[in-house]
Amino acid sequence: MRFFWIALLLSCGVATAAPLAPADPAVSHGTSERGVDVWGLMLSWGVATAMPLVPADPVASHGTSERFERGVDAYRRGQFDEAERVWKELFETEDADAVRAQLAYDLGNATFRQEKVLEAIGWYTACLRLAPRHTDAWRNLELARSEAGLDPADRGDLRATVERLLTSLTEAEARFLALCGLLAFALAAAFEVVFGGRTGRGLLMATTLLAVACALPWGVASTGSSRDPVLVIERAAVALRSEPRTDLDPIADIEPGTRVERIDSLPGWVRVQLPSGTRGWVKAGAVFALEPRPAKTADGVGASS
Repeated sequence: MRFFWIALLLSCGVATAAPLAPADPAVSHGTSERGVDVWGLMLSWGVATAMPLVPADPVASHGTSERFERGVDAYRRGQFDEAERVWKELFETEDADAVRAQLAYDLGNATFRQEKVLEAIGWYTACLRLAPRHTDAWRNLELARSEAGLDPADRGDLRATVERLLTSLTEAEARFLALCGLLAFALAAAFEVVFGGRTGRGLLMATTLLAVACALPWGVASTGSSRDPVLVIERAAVALRSEPRTDLDPIADIEPGTRVERIDSLPGWVRVQLPSGTRGWVKAGAVFALEPRPAKTADGVGASS
């Protein structure tokens, strides 16, 4: 009986640590290959059936294929502005994260082709907020940032590596992983109560650490979802003003490509907070909202602005 419990706990631990596996690494809609990975977090007794998976062709599966293909045709003809218009309309009306991630990636390609590099950075970043392991979006984001003269999104140091690891799951995936860790802890606790001994205490300690590690991505995802980041997409520095009035002198300048947090908005204006804590107002057209489901407000600021 003891070996049964040990085998069960080990299977849980192995499942929660399963490596990333691409569901369909070459789903193509005409602009490029898309490597959207899907986590294979499957417990041996089938708990993973509740895990939300990305369909192989999310655009077709949600009935938007015809309009999407119009954008693809325009893109292939070199009509990048028309492709952008079509895909923006779809992005604003779609609810499924998988579809929105695909569209954000394609919009990044379309805007990059029009030499709107900073806006392309915004779209690639928005894609990665919806699909954090989209390898093509990561590659194109780094290319666009290099083109714009910005530092890499992934600096390659230890801090950046840990940050990317903790943000490599969507909120739903992170929640599922946290539940897996909690389940492993509960089983270990039950084992320790029933059998006790050094083995039980060791398993309880190990699964406690595992549960904490599994909960970290969920904590990071939950914290990130409560924020409303925007990206400065003007080619020149953007003036930050104490009030939404152009006749006031700027209190600071925000460099292109800077990510700040939106805290309020008025028609034509957005109030933001800088990483330093300074708050002020900028023109709405100067920033690009990175929130996957932006609120459609009168000022028109959103992921499609």
